[in-house]
Amino acid sequence: MDRFFGISNQGSSYRVETVAGTTTFLAMAYILFVRTRRTHATARSYRSLFSALTAH
Repeated sequence: MDRFFGISNQGSSYRVETVAGTTTFLAMAYILFVRTRRTHATARSYRSLFSALTAH
């Protein structure tokens, strides 16, 4: 796997990459699901809130 991704060539480790991936996943889950549900309680359209929170 290291040969394919070149993790050690980039000066990283599997542990660092796993923590970074988990952190990114949890942040996206919070933004997409928790935050959208909380703002949905304000009686706004779910689609417009989802679009607003995911658009950059």
